[in-house]
Amino acid sequence: MLKHIAVRLRRSGDADIAFKPRASHEHQRNLVESRLDVRDLALKNFAEALHSRGLDYFVDDCKLSWYEVDDENTVAYYQAFNEVECAFESDWWEKEKNRIRYYQGMRYVDECRKLAENFKVKNQSRTIDYKLP
Repeated sequence: MLKHIAVRLRRSGDADIAFKPRASHEHQRNLVESRLDVRDLALKNFAEALHSRGLDYFVDDCKLSWYEVDDENTVAYYQAFNEVECAFESDWWEKEKNRIRYYQGMRYVDECRKLAENFKVKNQSRTIDYKLP
């Protein structure tokens, strides 16, 4: 199952390590795409809406980056991690993008903002203390 995940990392290369398949994982995972917010205008607008609601670009010297991951873990599995800010199923995202794809201008931006309203922004003054395997 494909998922979009916004995660805080000190280095972008840490994503390769964090999402690398390992025999110890219950479900094998594959990092499909990185920097999704650069390639996807709707996701960029969605992320900006989260930022306007208090999501910081950096927390504890960790930058927020968007990835697409393929595995059998649930969205809740990823949301439980301190370094993960947001996670949702890619199928849901594609469905929502298709719903608004013919909207223009502020209507498009407003619809992206409405989607972001469904997501809680975590405490932005917390410590991000992730350990790589």
